[in-house]
Amino acid sequence: MPESDSKSNKPVPRRDFLKWSAALAAIGVVGVGVGLGADVILRSGATTKTLTDVTTATQVPATQTVSDVSTATATATATATSTATATATTTEVQTLTKVSTSTQTPSQILSALPTTSSTAVQTVTEISTTTQPPTTITTSSSSPTITTSQTIVDALGRTVVIPPPSELYSIVTLHPQPDQALWRLAPQKQVDIDRVFNSRLSTFLTDPADLAFLNSLPVVGMYADPPNEEQVIGLAPDLILTMTGDANVNTYEETYGCPAIACVKNTLNDYTTSFGLVGQAVGNMAAANQLINYWNNEINKVTTLTAQVPQSAKLKVYYGSHNSPLTTPGTSTIMSSIISLAGGIGYTSANPTANATATSESLTTNLEQLVELNPDVIVVTSVPNQQTILTSSQWADIAAVVNNKVYVNPVEETLDGTNCLMGLVWLASTLYPSIVDLNLYTECQSYYSLFNHYNSLTLAQTQLPGQGW
Repeated sequence: MPESDSKSNKPVPRRDFLKWSAALAAIGVVGVGVGLGADVILRSGATTKTLTDVTTATQVPATQTVSDVSTATATATATATSTATATATTTEVQTLTKVSTSTQTPSQILSALPTTSSTAVQTVTEISTTTQPPTTITTSSSSPTITTSQTIVDALGRTVVIPPPSELYSIVTLHPQPDQALWRLAPQKQVDIDRVFNSRLSTFLTDPADLAFLNSLPVVGMYADPPNEEQVIGLAPDLILTMTGDANVNTYEETYGCPAIACVKNTLNDYTTSFGLVGQAVGNMAAANQLINYWNNEINKVTTLTAQVPQSAKLKVYYGSHNSPLTTPGTSTIMSSIISLAGGIGYTSANPTANATATSESLTTNLEQLVELNPDVIVVTSVPNQQTILTSSQWADIAAVVNNKVYVNPVEETLDGTNCLMGLVWLASTLYPSIVDLNLYTECQSYYSLFNHYNSLTLAQTQLPGQGW
């Protein structure tokens, strides 16, 4: 037996006993009410622990907060406790039952009274009874549903299981198209920039802060290079964004320990598929749908006008892609789709024998076949390529050269690249200015504001010639 218990065996005079009892009864009732009231006010969202000590002893019990001795006092205490507890808004109520068999004097009991604080309030009610069992109140709460993955069907038709947006911290991109889509929809998850997109940052129109961010990212190779494995592993990707033309797309999970999604750009309309894939992956479909709707509306705006061009009046268009005037895209490429949407007839569409690989963007052009096709319009990607055509005797008899319709696509309105939607507006208005009467500058202002966060576009910027891509 503890030393304190042995000392408490000394009899207590009845008169003193009654005085202490009355005083403690008052303290107990008021203390319980005040303690619980404070708990309600100060800790409405916290956990209140109610300990009900039931003593079967015949001597004076010992607890932390006491309301004891007389039946009336116990009843009042119980009433005050239940009333205060019932009004408390708590998330968890635990009633713990203690049975005390110790005997202490009232002075010892008073010294054991707890000190409440703002961080924890405990109400301990001791009700002296020999017949009522303790009451236990318990509550339970269901655990929230946790999403551990999401499923996406990519542009190759593959069903890919990837982490949910909240678990995607590091996304590696291997092509300019998903690069810009990710930057636009979830830049906080972007950890690299591909080689080609990086090479175009000198003319990429955006605000200074965004441009600084893009320039700060490590540069990895494009999927076609291929990228440096150690560099990609060092970026610890949770997801890789690549293209349908990536022959290694099915090996990335084994190589890098993360899934890969294939985006697509074989036609101008394909961009909306890629926006949707990236938007779904990062959990930002609201912004993705905004881009998709704008893209579709702009195409419809142009094609509604070019549909007025009779088939017999459609112009034959040759596009010298990339860095040579003697390379051209196949029919299943974004450049050829833009020519078609703009109301033109592309070289490979008019000359199937030249369409060796439909998805190639750099088919070698047979100059004799080109002269035979005799295109009405030639579009190239740089001023040097334009001068090569205009000064060469081999091109001299082609209608486009004779009629001075050899154009350089502007750097901000290309037939390839992330600004290719404006390339459609430029080409359609160049081919049929009397029919496609769109204001190119106004269209570009709207586009660059939405897609690039750029609101300082000048007319001169829309007229700068292309730089070879």
